[in-house]
Amino acid sequence: MDLQKSSKSVSKKISLSVAAGLVAVLGLVLIFIVYYSQESKLESAKEIAHEINETMKHSILFSMGEGVTNVEPFVERVKKLDNVTEVRIIPTKIINESKAEGMNPLEKEVVKTKADYFAESDFNDIPVFHSIAPLVADESCVSCHEGKAGDVFATLSVKYSLVNTNAAILREKIGSLILVAGLALFVWFMIVYLVKKNVLIDLFRYMDNIKKLALGDVSGEIVVNRQDEFGQLGDSLKKLKENLADQAAVVSEFSKGNLDVDVKVLSENDMLGKAVVEIKKSLTLLSKDADHLTAAAREGHLSEKVDNQKHNGVFRKIVEGFTATFDYLTAPIKEGAVVLGKFATGNLTARVTGEYKGEHQLIKNSINDLGTSLSSLIRSVNDAVEATASASNQVSSSSEEMAAGAQEQSAQTHEIASAIEEMTKTIYETTRNAGEASKNAKQSSAQAQKGVIKI
Repeated sequence: MDLQKSSKSVSKKISLSVAAGLVAVLGLVLIFIVYYSQESKLESAKEIAHEINETMKHSILFSMGEGVTNVEPFVERVKKLDNVTEVRIIPTKIINESKAEGMNPLEKEVVKTKADYFAESDFNDIPVFHSIAPLVADESCVSCHEGKAGDVFATLSVKYSLVNTNAAILREKIGSLILVAGLALFVWFMIVYLVKKNVLIDLFRYMDNIKKLALGDVSGEIVVNRQDEFGQLGDSLKKLKENLADQAAVVSEFSKGNLDVDVKVLSENDMLGKAVVEIKKSLTLLSKDADHLTAAAREGHLSEKVDNQKHNGVFRKIVEGFTATFDYLTAPIKEGAVVLGKFATGNLTARVTGEYKGEHQLIKNSINDLGTSLSSLIRSVNDAVEATASASNQVSSSSEEMAAGAQEQSAQTHEIASAIEEMTKTIYETTRNAGEASKNAKQSSAQAQKGVIKI
């Protein structure tokens, strides 16, 4: 068996099942890893953005406390940091009314609530973390700026780009996907290889053995070298093959005429064993009936019969065929014996009248021809006797006529006497021959009857 061709269906199903399972499991793992990594990187970016915001906030507040009013150099320095796309410090009306007009609604809201604002948004079609913090004055700031402690002097707005973060997340997603796909393929190949090596090879070998058994081939050896479930399957298959081989050997002996072999019945459910036992019983019974009919024929009991009800199916037809054959054989013999018996009693008009064919017709014709021949022979003998009697009467009449002239014809009388003597001898011989013919006819009839009985 071609393992590559034979394993298509099973290995394909196993491969698809394994692949589906791996895709499902590793897909979930991939989703979890990617989600965790994405959240981790976003959280890290958020912390960086928040840290920049807090650092600038405290630095600016410290500078204001020290009397520094120009923080633009510091802002420019922060803008050069990676991923920082915008840094805005907008003073409130307390510090600079004109610049305060440049506040956007979010910054105004922060001034109003004095609470930090942090959210993800888009800036020039770039995803960013937008952080807005209020710069609340303390006692150190009041000395050099108008206002009082607790007032919001300005808002600090920092926008941190997520382009690099998202790119890193995308790279990680692709890497994770490649890693998971590679791992899935490796595990898939390993599982398929191990399944073929440890399962499919023995399975297909047993399938090949089963196909041979299905075709009646009980030759060859079934090798079992495993102790697991497949080993148990192999052992069962091996026992099945051995049992079939044993039954085949028994039936082979039956075909050779040997009915003395033992038939093994493996269990109460062994239908094959029980069927072979029934075959043996039927053949044995048929053989005994055949021997019985043969012995009866040898003894001359041609009317012997056997009980065909003891047989079934074709065996009954065989026994009925034996009985019909004996009837066909004995019918002309029986009728011939009756006719020959009538011949023996002198009834030569009897004939065999049955309708027969072949050699039976020859027997019929021979017996009928014998009757015809015997009848013809007896008629010939009767005709000869009657002719002899007529001649004797004529001779007697002539002798009486010649007696009157005996003296005158003594010489002629002497000659006539001699002739009469010769005629008397002839009549005596004819009569004796007729008796012999009748005796021979009876003997022929008896011999014919014995011959028919022997036939």
